[in-house]
Amino acid sequence: MNRVTPPTSSVDRLLLATAFSGPDTDFDELIRECDDWASLLEKAGRHHLLTSLAVRGAGHPSIAEDVSRTLEKIKSETTYRDRMTVLTLSEILEALGRVDIQPILIKGQSLSERLYDHPEERWAKDIDLLIPSDRLNDADHVLCDIGFIRVNPEHYREYHFHLPYCRPTGRAGQYLEIHWDLTPKSSPVQFTPQSWFKVAQTHTLRAGRLLLPPPQEELRHLSWHALNGGTLTLRDTSEVLQLHSLLSEHERESIDDSFVKAIVAVGRSLWSETGKELLPPLTERRWLSRAMLSSSTVLEIGNVRWAALRSVCYWSLLRPESAGLEFLFRDSLESIEQDRRRDGSQVGFREAVRITLGLLLALAACIVTDRPDALPTSASQRTHG
Repeated sequence: MNRVTPPTSSVDRLLLATAFSGPDTDFDELIRECDDWASLLEKAGRHHLLTSLAVRGAGHPSIAEDVSRTLEKIKSETTYRDRMTVLTLSEILEALGRVDIQPILIKGQSLSERLYDHPEERWAKDIDLLIPSDRLNDADHVLCDIGFIRVNPEHYREYHFHLPYCRPTGRAGQYLEIHWDLTPKSSPVQFTPQSWFKVAQTHTLRAGRLLLPPPQEELRHLSWHALNGGTLTLRDTSEVLQLHSLLSEHERESIDDSFVKAIVAVGRSLWSETGKELLPPLTERRWLSRAMLSSSTVLEIGNVRWAALRSVCYWSLLRPESAGLEFLFRDSLESIEQDRRRDGSQVGFREAVRITLGLLLALAACIVTDRPDALPTSASQRTHG
């Protein structure tokens, strides 16, 4: 990858290098140049890069003492969590192996060991395993036997495609998600993860020998999941770009999903020699996706997780036959309905109005292409509607 574009601030240069840097990047020099560590830490948090920044920058002599203490603390915590995750995954694999279940490892822990020089750079809140659908009950019994507790199983079995577990041990507890699918049945993009077991590849990671998803499907899933909050983080963008680069030319050409192409283009725009916008003509709504996923918007916003924005983002990137106008409302409505069902209440007129207003606000924010700050970044604005 090329070096970061010169016009950015010292904060953005170091932030982009943390996400995208290659062997030719002078990371030490970028640390010395950074002139606003408070802004950098805040922005790194929004882009899920704090742990990577801490692992690579902690102890650097040019960093102020108070910032250095913060980075050392983050590094210590993420190193501990990484070590505990490996031990926990190894224990789970051994337990599942006793009943002849071989899961597929998806998302975080798989990516941390394959895409990062130091796996502890990539913090993950849980372990995600895909289990054959006819072995879910067997896996459940095994996990309960080794101390894991189901979290709200009735709700997740009815409305979701995975079941979360927790085990209250260690400093922060251990969390696991058992998947039988990867998207809700109503999603305009569907995967066939149960078919992956026939073609999954075996890899040796620190926890043992594991199945990993087929490379093209892993890229598609990671891309889809990256947009789940409505905006992109630099970490997700970098990981999609790296997975894309690991595919053969033929494999890359066979992927026709506009949402994959969009994220790859954003990554190249952020880490290119010219800094030009590279978003290709995606769909008839490309004007909207261009506004939402311009490199300046991605860099400025990071993680928002606003359901209305997510609906608009998916809608803008998918072809009309996959997601018509009704998808905008259905996606937001289902997010609220799940919460309402959990506490026994109904989705009424007020919620419908709130959804509509939220969607209109998200659309308006996306249209203002020169104002990435028009998107909500405060916690009070990250609502379902």
